[in-house]
Formats: sequence, structure tokens, C-alpha cells
Amino acid sequence: MFDGLETAAEGDGLVWRVDGVQSGDMLNIRSGPGVTFTIVAKLENGVGDIRMTGEKVMNGKDDWVPVSFPGGKGWTRPRYLKCQSSADSKPPDILLVQAFSADAQYACKSRLGFEAVGIDDPSEEATMKTVITRNGRLLATVEDSRPVSFSPDGRILLLAEAAPDDDCRHFLLNIAAGEYQKDWEKWRKWKIGSRYHNKARWSADSKAVTLMADEDVGISMQTYNVAKYCLPAEPDR
Repeated sequence: MFDGLETAAEGDGLVWRVDGVQSGDMLNIRSGPGVTFTIVAKLENGVGDIRMTGEKVMNGKDDWVPVSFPGGKGWTRPRYLKCQSSADSKPPDILLVQAFSADAQYACKSRLGFEAVGIDDPSEEATMKTVITRNGRLLATVEDSRPVSFSPDGRILLLAEAAPDDDCRHFLLNIAAGEYQKDWEKWRKWKIGSRYHNKARWSADSKAVTLMADEDVGISMQTYNVAKYCLPAEPDR
């Protein structure tokens, strides 16, 4: 697949944590096996729940291994991974994700410091997932979705479904209140809009959101009472 690369042994299925990175630095997770590939995440010393997902690869003198970690996957140098026990790793919420970029197709920021970005998901059941962070710290990953926009007060995130076999409707999450997922068995209670709605407009007080479609589609705009479709407001965390 990659010119000049030699494969070595495959990952053994153990759970690993970051170890040996210099103080003040972080371990780069890249999109491919080499320093020329894009950095998709940065992990602090002690971050655990890392798993090797395939064969080790030699790129010149450097060895690389594909890994998965809470919130994503990529490639990294195995020399900075140490087999972990259940008691010697930090919780996964200290993972620092560096997936946000100005040219991301689906990305938005909140005035409260929350950020959401849509990341391509090559699995069979989804085309994109939304990674939500605050000040660089991972809060949640929402499968089968892409972010649309935050409310003016920065608390509520509007998302659209991204799975190819559904109606691509929208839903709301009160991120400031700690709501990161929906109960999919009760989808009729919280899904709004339709697959044809591709624009959103919030009221100034963040209490209502209007979904709109292109004029040639012939679908009318629909306005929703935000409080009805997400958790009640709570003091900011």
C-alpha cells in the first residue's frame, strides 16, 4: 500500500497506554504510517484504552502501528505505548483531539468553548460521526451524525443524521447540560425536520430553531421549540 514499507507482526489484542513522551509534549496520532501524514489527535502520557488494530509497518527505520482509542483511530509509534493494567491509566476523557480545522466541511464552535466536527466513518453502517470537545478535551462521539450549528447561547448543538439508510433528519443535544446521546428507541419524540432541510436559523434567545430547505424543493420551513427536544437547561459546567 505504501512505497518502501515492510510489514512486521500484527498487534496482539492487548490494551495499551501512552508512556515515555517527554514532559510537556504529547504523542501524535497520524492518519497514516509516517511523519508526513496528517495529525488527527494528540495523546498525553497515561492515556489508556488504546488497542493495536493491525499489522506493524516499517517506514524506513521507523516502525508504526495502527491503533484505536476513545474517540478515533490512526497510526503511531509503538515505542511510546506500554501495556496497561486496569489501575494504571488515566480516564479516557483526558484525550486531547486535534481534529478541528478551519477548512473542515462540518465543524462549528460554541461561545462556551464547545466544539463539534464531523469525521468520516468508513464503517458499513455510518458515513460520519461527530466528535464533541471542550477546550480540547473529548466529551463525546455521536455516531451516524454531522454537526450543523450551536445555539446563540452556546449550549445546544443541532445535528443531522448521517447514516445513508435513514431520512437524515435533525436532532438537538443540550451539551451544556451533559446530554451527548439520544435514546434511539424513542426517536419519534426527538427527531425534527426532514432530509430536505439543509439550513437552520436560531432565535436570538436560543429558544427556537427554524429548519429551511432550498426553494426549488418545495418543502416549507419548520420552527421547533428547543426545550421540547432536548434536556432542560442546567447551570454551565
